[in-house]
Amino acid sequence: MGCAAGTAPAGPGKELGVRLDGGGTAEAGKDAYLWPDLGLPPDAFIHPDGVKLDISQLPDTLGPVDAGPPPDTVPPPDAQVPCPDPLEPNQTCSSGKSLGSLKESSTWVKKSATMDPAADIDWYTAEGEEGSHTCLPFTSQCYKFKVKLTVPAGRKLKVCVYKESCTAFGSCKTGTGPTVLDVEYKVSGTCAFSDDTDAKILVEQQDGTGGCDPYEVSFNYNDC
Repeated sequence: MGCAAGTAPAGPGKELGVRLDGGGTAEAGKDAYLWPDLGLPPDAFIHPDGVKLDISQLPDTLGPVDAGPPPDTVPPPDAQVPCPDPLEPNQTCSSGKSLGSLKESSTWVKKSATMDPAADIDWYTAEGEEGSHTCLPFTSQCYKFKVKLTVPAGRKLKVCVYKESCTAFGSCKTGTGPTVLDVEYKVSGTCAFSDDTDAKILVEQQDGTGGCDPYEVSFNYNDC
């Protein structure tokens, strides 16, 4: 049984909506009633359960017609998902990811990461620990904390290393790959005292782009 389009007459205290078509679609935000195509007088309506009602019998408030589930949300075709990076998030110095610790040695600790999206900034922390020495107490000692950044081809990156604090004076270098950038700072130690160090490392892009080609950051702590 079809239903013709029509506007229900409004009575006192009634907010009657508009039936737009015969398929159950109602104008957004309005109540909908079925206007029967039966030649009935304008004060007659058919309730959804099929009972004929007089307009005086309609309640003051009826719920809106269910519009059904919202349409699927589809990301725009140019939307990009950042490249996988197990060291994220590390966008600030306070959220820097640890690269680990190394006791005074010629060994290098290495980690790989990506610089993506273009606004990405990567902060890291790393610890250098003094080894055992035979020395005269209170005599001077010298150590260096070194960082290397392997820049992938086509990328321009910057690396900085800071001693103990994110606001300390840093040693920085910038280069376009393929290349290796090296930065360091010196630790002036004293025999019989701890000469451990806590480094802050920053890697950021200088080419205005992101990319999934990984870079490698490595560090070493050894005597001068």
